[in-house]
Amino acid sequence: MTQAAALLDGQLSNLGRVVLRSGGSVSMADAALHAEREYEKFKTAQKQLRHDQADRDIAAIKAAQKDLKKPGR
Repeated sequence: MTQAAALLDGQLSNLGRVVLRSGGSVSMADAALHAEREYEKFKTAQKQLRHDQADRDIAAIKAAQKDLKKPGR
């Protein structure tokens, strides 16, 4: 396994990528909490975009509806 790790580290270094030498300083729980918070922000933004698009679509339909000829009575 150490030979494979050394090969991978060499490849990453050749590509100009940083190779981490430790396990990091952020706990898995902290990382998961951060990811959940960021996803909630993303989900909220996506929901707002969908609502805005729906409002634009409804406005376009209403505008097109006004342009339609009304049947004579």
